[in-house]
Amino acid sequence: MIIPKFTVEQNEEFVIVVARTPYIKASEADFYLLGNQFKFYCKPYFLRLTFSHNVAENGKEKASYNVNTLDFTFHLPKETIGQKFEDLDLVTKLLERKGGNTNKVQVLSEGSEYVGDVNEDYEGEEGEEEDIEWEFEQVLEPEPSLDELKSKVKYGFNDMYSDFFEGLQSEIGDIIDIPIIESITKSERNKVRTEFENIQFDPERYMECHIFNDDVKELLHHKCNWEELILKKNKLKQEKKKNQDINNNSDINNNNNNNNNNNNTDTKETPKQEEVKETKQFDPSNLEDFDDGDEIQNETEIQSSDIPDEILEKINSTLSKKISIVNDSDPSTILGEEEEKSSTQINNKYSKKLITFTDEEKDIMKNLPNKEYMISNEKSLLLGLVDIIFAYAYNERVNMGYENIESAWNICKISGTLSCLDTFSNLTSVVECCLKRSLTYPLYRSWDLSARVFQDTQQIFQLGKRCLLKCLLDIKKKLEGHEFKYYLNRLYIDDYCVWLQHASKKKLKSLKLKLSDYKITKNIVDWPLEEYEKLVEEEGMVFGEVEDQEEQYEYENQDSNDEEDDDETN
Repeated sequence: MIIPKFTVEQNEEFVIVVARTPYIKASEADFYLLGNQFKFYCKPYFLRLTFSHNVAENGKEKASYNVNTLDFTFHLPKETIGQKFEDLDLVTKLLERKGGNTNKVQVLSEGSEYVGDVNEDYEGEEGEEEDIEWEFEQVLEPEPSLDELKSKVKYGFNDMYSDFFEGLQSEIGDIIDIPIIESITKSERNKVRTEFENIQFDPERYMECHIFNDDVKELLHHKCNWEELILKKNKLKQEKKKNQDINNNSDINNNNNNNNNNNNTDTKETPKQEEVKETKQFDPSNLEDFDDGDEIQNETEIQSSDIPDEILEKINSTLSKKISIVNDSDPSTILGEEEEKSSTQINNKYSKKLITFTDEEKDIMKNLPNKEYMISNEKSLLLGLVDIIFAYAYNERVNMGYENIESAWNICKISGTLSCLDTFSNLTSVVECCLKRSLTYPLYRSWDLSARVFQDTQQIFQLGKRCLLKCLLDIKKKLEGHEFKYYLNRLYIDDYCVWLQHASKKKLKSLKLKLSDYKITKNIVDWPLEEYEKLVEEEGMVFGEVEDQEEQYEYENQDSNDEEDDDETN
């Protein structure tokens, strides 16, 4: 069966699902609601969605198929009117197979799962903030597991994989930096990575980028898309606060006016109120409110100039009573004009989101596997996410947001998680890895640039889960097109994309706060960066003069050799 492309929105009363289903027989379509699940079938399409709250099959549900746009539109009544359904844009989460709260990410010894607000990833959460120690971990060395005793090395997302590179020995050097990954332990992996970084760091290259920094300055002034989102987020917060202040002031004024009116009731005559006849507004969700004498348009009767009414009536007579065929893109053919207007206003209230997913990103999420994770160390996963996002932010800044053939290499090389399959136990260790690798491997090796990318990473985490997910989806796309790096999608990125949709917002918020407060210094990398900078600033022209002298010497030698050759020929 094929999962159709779909979008999900909501208003005060309905969850609205729009599914694109070309080349179908509408007479074969059917759908039903059960608890928090919605199922739709029309050969060859099948769609099953699991919502955060229940929908009701109470007679108000309806569906229509538009023969022009080839879209099915479903209006699913909420069991509780006005209830906000969460995460309607997280496609993989909606496609869960099990109903209720099953298929959640289970965290061992980490407390219960938390589900927060749909539009704000970090705000409006209930309960106290969970206190997590991100800096130093003081624990005894754990006893080796049964797999380690059997020399079974685990790596990848949540240490779920082993023997992954069996049969890939000829390509493993192009995929990761440690070809002997199957024969070393996790602690040895960390030591090998650190030794590689210390050996491969080039002080002369660092000094060159420090003194000849015109390109770096241009990169520092580039404005990435998340910076614009931060500005937009702050602006929306200010507008929200301003509107709240206005509403509070108006409430105070109204209360004062009411008090004054009450005081004047004894001295003034109460004006006679005119009777206002209530005009009933057509609403397909409350047809029972209309009397027999009220004239309303049956939702199955379609006005169309393209298809004769007789044919449409014949088609609709063969369909389920809940489904109708429409032949116009104008939503007023399904809803009344006034109802459509109010529905649009309500939709704007619910669907006003800072970050939205493109159709391409929704397709990627739709095709991700639905997995159930038994997370053994959620803190390590979150720290690995910092490492991966830093590498992504570096690539986006140096390429100024444009696609580059080296993007996959940049991201994987700067990330210790992707290049060495390393894990981290505290925030300092992951920040150190990010900074050292950004000063060792890429084209631009500048402290100012690395510090700027760290600020980018902080901003991405401030924007919340959806921004992080968009970054991961973009990484997946970039790695998928590489000849070798796509293997790392299987080891890490695919699982991160699925898991992040269920990740605890309280813990993401805790990490965001710690990351925002973290101050980086050059001492963190254990290299004498300040001494290198001072040396090149004091003797900056030495390198250029030496090169010029060598070139001049070679040129003079060449001239003398040419003269000697001329004398011999004469």
